[in-house]
Amino acid sequence: EAFAQFQEALRLDPASAAAYNGWGTALLRAGRVDEGINRYRRALRLDPRSAGAHNNLGTALLRRGSAAASIAEYREAIRLDPGFADAHCNLANVLAQGGALREAAEHYRLTLRLAPGHSLARRNLELVSKALGAAAP
Repeated sequence: EAFAQFQEALRLDPASAAAYNGWGTALLRAGRVDEGINRYRRALRLDPRSAGAHNNLGTALLRRGSAAASIAEYREAIRLDPGFADAHCNLANVLAQGGALREAAEHYRLTLRLAPGHSLARRNLELVSKALGAAAP
């Protein structure tokens, strides 16, 4: 049903970056990663300044196994919207998985400054801090 709604939205406004972004998310949730990536890229062709679409594309690329490409998308989302807490957390998660623990900790701290109740960032900062041998703030 969600797919039909996005198709109808695009029939009414074929240049709706938001509809392509939403459709990409619906596809990603359905496990259709490559199709989701295509929709996010279409959204970004229509609106290259969409921090949300960059963040979502980063998540899709990570699911496909492209960590370096996902990092680039998360960094672009943050460049466009420095206050995007989830993009900071997503970037931190990938950095931590890749062993860049200090930079990951910085982004977890930024996430918590922007969204103090972000429980995933708080938990992951504690884990990264323990791995670095430091106490979590």
